[in-house]
Amino acid sequence: RLLPEGALGRAWRRAMAAPRTSTATVSRSMTTGSGETRSSKSKRSRNNKKTLEKATFETTSQIVTRTFAGNEYTGVIRQDALGARSFTHRGAKYTWPGKAVYEGPFVGSEIVGNGRYSWPDGSWYEGYVQDGRRHGEGVFVSADGVTKYEGQWCKGKRNGHGRLTFDANGESFYVGQWQNGCKHGDGRQVWPSGNVYEGQWRLGRMAGEGQMTWHDGGMLETYSGNWEDDHPHGSGTHTWHACTSGPPPLPAPGSRDMPSQQMNNCYIGEWHRGVRHGKGSFCYANGATYDGTWVQNIKHGHGRYTFEDGHVYNGGFANDTMTEVDTPSVSSTGQRVLNIGAEDNPVRRCVDISDLNPLALPPDVGSHNMEVGSGYDEAHEVLR
Repeated sequence: RLLPEGALGRAWRRAMAAPRTSTATVSRSMTTGSGETRSSKSKRSRNNKKTLEKATFETTSQIVTRTFAGNEYTGVIRQDALGARSFTHRGAKYTWPGKAVYEGPFVGSEIVGNGRYSWPDGSWYEGYVQDGRRHGEGVFVSADGVTKYEGQWCKGKRNGHGRLTFDANGESFYVGQWQNGCKHGDGRQVWPSGNVYEGQWRLGRMAGEGQMTWHDGGMLETYSGNWEDDHPHGSGTHTWHACTSGPPPLPAPGSRDMPSQQMNNCYIGEWHRGVRHGKGSFCYANGATYDGTWVQNIKHGHGRYTFEDGHVYNGGFANDTMTEVDTPSVSSTGQRVLNIGAEDNPVRRCVDISDLNPLALPPDVGSHNMEVGSGYDEAHEVLR
């Protein structure tokens, strides 16, 4: 190595120029008192140490700007006793040819500690750095100035818990677990449309147990169940809510009333890559139900369909169509369908519209006071 300048260099040259003494001579001088004594040698060693410390301090306290392999460094260059130089400065600055810049501490020529990276496209990172890479807690803002990640890093990638925000208002975001730069584990994502997914992720995709809520055209849909590759897959429940502001309200605490499902469609069963496929039950908003086989979102195979009036069809389906239409339908009440015009038709004996009230009353209010009328507002509704 080149000899350092200053007091340390002069001390080194003097030592090299001094006459050499054999081991025997040194031994005799130590015992007979001739030459350099132990005390004088110890004193000279202490003086040299002070000179070295002074030279090192003077070197490390000076901030300089140097260029190495096209990269520019501004900070302190420390030099040790053997003349080896290193970047060691708390407030250093390092610039690459592409104008990427690091500002922060250097320790032994390594980038480590809380610092800041900035790139030519306008993106930046501020937080902990180890071995020159983002590691630990830190904040990254992308080139658009809006997309921002706040959380944990490992060897330059998002890893651990963190929040990724997609808009300036912070209303669209993902918050949860990360692994190797991907959403992985439990997390919650809110899209700009207002759609929300909360559940498990695998390598950046929805996978495992989770619930998705869609807000579309004033309607509300929810799916709760298993996911695979961003699609409902396996067993799950999909509900189409009629309300626009959220799921149907729950009953008040202590109330015996059940939440209303009058205006909801609901499917419970098997899914394959986002479509109803396999065994499943569908409850329609009008009260009808289907329980049977599905293929690519349509009823296909054997199934049982219960109409809103209680009649039941139990048979085959093909492309959403009943294939055994001649099979008699059975009323849920067990009564025969009236034969219009026959002797058992009581309507033949009605001479006034008020006589139809007992026949027009819905079964669930048939025991009410007959003075309330049929429950219909218009006469044509009574006669339908």
